[in-house]
Amino acid sequence: ILKSDTMEVELTANAIPTMWANESAEVTKYTVQLLSFKHIKDANYKITVSDGEHQVVLLSNNKPEVKALIDEKKEAINNAIVAVEAKTTPHPKNPNTKILFLQTLVVLQEGGAKRGEPTKYEPEDMAKATLTTSVPHEQQEVAATVATTPQTVVKSEGKTQLSPTPKGPGLASPDNSPPKAENLSPLNMSQSADKCVPIEQLTMYQRPTVKGRVVSKDTLREFAGRDGSTKKVFSIEIMDESCDMKATFWDKAVDKYYDLLEVNKTYTFSKIGLKMTNSKYNSTKCPYEMSVGDLSIIEVCDDMDAPKICFTFVGIDKLEEKINKNCDVIGIVQEVTGKNEIQLKNGKGSKEKRNVVLVDQSGKQVSLTLWDSLADELLESHASANDVVAIRSVRVGDYQGCSLNTTRSSIIQVNPELPEAAALKEWYSSGGDKATFTSVSSGGGGAGGGAAAPRKLIAEIETEGLGTDTKPSYFQLKCTIAYCSATADAGPEGKKRAWCYTANPETKKKVVAQGQGWMDESANKYMDTCQRRYISNLKFVDETGQIFMTVFDEDCAKLVGMSADELYELEGKQDQSEFKDVWNKTLFSQHIVKVRAKSERWEEKDRVKCTIVNMAPVNYAGENKALLE
Repeated sequence: ILKSDTMEVELTANAIPTMWANESAEVTKYTVQLLSFKHIKDANYKITVSDGEHQVVLLSNNKPEVKALIDEKKEAINNAIVAVEAKTTPHPKNPNTKILFLQTLVVLQEGGAKRGEPTKYEPEDMAKATLTTSVPHEQQEVAATVATTPQTVVKSEGKTQLSPTPKGPGLASPDNSPPKAENLSPLNMSQSADKCVPIEQLTMYQRPTVKGRVVSKDTLREFAGRDGSTKKVFSIEIMDESCDMKATFWDKAVDKYYDLLEVNKTYTFSKIGLKMTNSKYNSTKCPYEMSVGDLSIIEVCDDMDAPKICFTFVGIDKLEEKINKNCDVIGIVQEVTGKNEIQLKNGKGSKEKRNVVLVDQSGKQVSLTLWDSLADELLESHASANDVVAIRSVRVGDYQGCSLNTTRSSIIQVNPELPEAAALKEWYSSGGDKATFTSVSSGGGGAGGGAAAPRKLIAEIETEGLGTDTKPSYFQLKCTIAYCSATADAGPEGKKRAWCYTANPETKKKVVAQGQGWMDESANKYMDTCQRRYISNLKFVDETGQIFMTVFDEDCAKLVGMSADELYELEGKQDQSEFKDVWNKTLFSQHIVKVRAKSERWEEKDRVKCTIVNMAPVNYAGENKALLE
């Protein structure tokens, strides 16, 4: 912010008329006087500016930097001389007027008196619009005829609609008969696709026409309204070549359009409302959400007009930075498991799933779970052929450090004609197939332990409140193993602390003994054998404290040097010394571990549970280099 107390900053001459007349897409800078401001909602303001002769209102259009400046200056910003960048766009409802959007605001000189006696700017075309209508005289006569014409009741597919009986000039059919019922479908072929606004260019001050491909469609839901009546709602997600967005249908619009909208079809949406999106319930990239009512118009587009699917790919090695977010990924299919069916926890049905392993040039691999109908999109044959797969809108989770899950709006393309796919295929065929891949959450020595995780001390977990937020905390520790709970003797009830669990070899889900075999209750599947997997509790220490943390199968197998099944056989021997020696050899070894800390409820108390995402022995050369830096 620049201040000048000795020199008066001059205003741009005729700034307001010039600003109004600028119909190009370019943003132009002007020096004007800020007379007043009015808060609308969130970071949206109406800001009145003057060039000394005319004044006009600018809309800030959700600019956080403008809100921060006004919050800081408050009323002191009134009458300040400011530099603004403005963009002019036609008004969506009235073509005879315009909207001026504020792009940037910089204070050049604070305070001072109001300059001149500016009046509200009203250009000639705007003044004429208030005196004469923009509708041609012939259309006015037709409209008047329709308004005074009796209406005919037409029934179509069990619904009653009102349609004017055409008697005016230019409206009657050749035989002067009422319109046919089949022409009254809520969906017609779109005639306005060329007037559509790209989704990424939408603003709160528009009533635009939007064209998009339906990529997902929610189930119809009913709920009780405030007046006790039953309300209906469903939502869809649409996308064009610039962005995607959510559209919600209410009440009568549900009855009108629910059975007609189809996934992968393209439509235009007009006479719609826009509101700020709630990221808790909306994972699309558009900051606005479409609200569709009974008066909204939806038209079918020709398949030739369907927008191409756009991708914004995130490399597999960067996925940890996107945990709890949606993103697009591309990779080589290295492994595809069989399809399984799991029972929902609430007991209401089941879901199909299939696990896929993807790799890319970063040398990392990630596990992707395909749900429901998408589980049939990739098969074992795609892994044997090492096909390239591009997936739009997958959810990045923190299961086993980092993993992917498809969503309702996910779209899968196999061997797409994209530059990224061609580059992947060329890399894999020219030697990438011989590379050794590590899990995306696995780190090496030195600073190791995974990406973007700060180094902490054990005492700082409590002092900094790590893991107490709604989202889990990720950090690294350099610590030493001091105790293994698996070596403890049985308690008073004759039970030992569990260090492994029995699992389904295919899904890794827990199974329970049943008769001579094992039952996977999640998939309702009986099997003859099971696989044991590590889930061990170890105590780690550093110079500031100690903490018990859970180590899972992959890292624990590397730590002890054998699988859980092999160690289980040693535990079954009468002499437990060999079993305990395996664990005791791990004591006093130093590791770099990446930790996930998350608050959970245990015996009516909140506690922070720490689990190890990955661990690796300390690379002392790397540690020394890090200390020098």
